[in-house]
Amino acid sequence: MKTRIYKTPLAWIDYCYVETAKEYTKVCNRFDVPSEIMSKKPKAAHTQILSREYEHENGHTVTNPLCIVWLLPTEDATIDIPLLVHEAVHIKQQILEWCQEDSCGSEIEAYIMQELVTNLLKEYNKHRS
Repeated sequence: MKTRIYKTPLAWIDYCYVETAKEYTKVCNRFDVPSEIMSKKPKAAHTQILSREYEHENGHTVTNPLCIVWLLPTEDATIDIPLLVHEAVHIKQQILEWCQEDSCGSEIEAYIMQELVTNLLKEYNKHRS
């Protein structure tokens, strides 16, 4: 299964969902970032935020984060789904940091969280199929 990479709203941040070390390493290799930054599995869930640089078409070097949400699923969605929401908050925090903002409006925040959680849940459910 190829890991799908999503773009966050409001910022040039990529994010994805993985469940295994093999998936994690493949994403790191795909984006040419070192996978050894997180050398062991998380205890339950973790969002690894990696910076990657690339040359933009205008010749400038651009740095943008890659957020890898790594969940070790249980047999209980009532445990897993709150963990995904927790990890989505870390991605939202990264969006605000990238935009150099302390906060955003409550409705904007709700839409950001809705999109992040929806996409993470899509990937979580794909792994269950």
